[in-house]
Amino acid sequence: MELLDAMGAVLNAVSNHGLAVLLGGISGGLVGAAVSFCTWVMDARARTLRELFVQGMEIYKLREAYVADGGDFSSVELAKNRLTLELTAPDGTRCLRQVEVRAVLDPPTWNAPAQSDYGFIQGRRAWIVRNAAQQALSYGGPEGLDQPIRPALLSSQAMEELCGWIERVASVWPKWLFLSKHARHALWPLLVCVAGRDRIDVFGSRLSERAVQFLRWYHRKYRFRHVAQ
Repeated sequence: MELLDAMGAVLNAVSNHGLAVLLGGISGGLVGAAVSFCTWVMDARARTLRELFVQGMEIYKLREAYVADGGDFSSVELAKNRLTLELTAPDGTRCLRQVEVRAVLDPPTWNAPAQSDYGFIQGRRAWIVRNAAQQALSYGGPEGLDQPIRPALLSSQAMEELCGWIERVASVWPKWLFLSKHARHALWPLLVCVAGRDRIDVFGSRLSERAVQFLRWYHRKYRFRHVAQ
């Protein structure tokens, strides 16, 4: 009887030890999986932000935009001066200067006319985005603007590139995971200048409804950077 009791105790100890090993292995596996998942998420977040930022900057640096330059354009409307503004006037006061796309994404509101096709400039089809200088701002703070407001154009390439990038940002899902609060703040210089209602109106049918909803949400929350949530 004592021998049987001893053998039972040994078997019980072995069984408990095996269960402890099994539970330890499962726990270790779960912890390892959780660590691996968190690492993957952090890497994916960083990679997504980096790709979106680099792609956006490449588009914003394209020289696919034009501004009226060389004189006082406070009362000029591009739609009424398609020919006279395309060519430099004898006194040098009226011309269109080719600039980077980001120069046209400044705070003053866009106010394209119903017929926004300007025509061709140096072989590029150009579209009016700011027909006339107005004090209203698409984004920014209440302190106003200390720079001249110029009528502006974007080329077809610039319009398509911008809309494609916006679609790329809007397609990130789930946003709470891969487009975190940090990423939304980091992308502020690139997103805020295309998110206003005036910008959405100009992009028009080039944007999907999903992209439009995203821009409206971003503009509502992040128009003023110092109060962005």
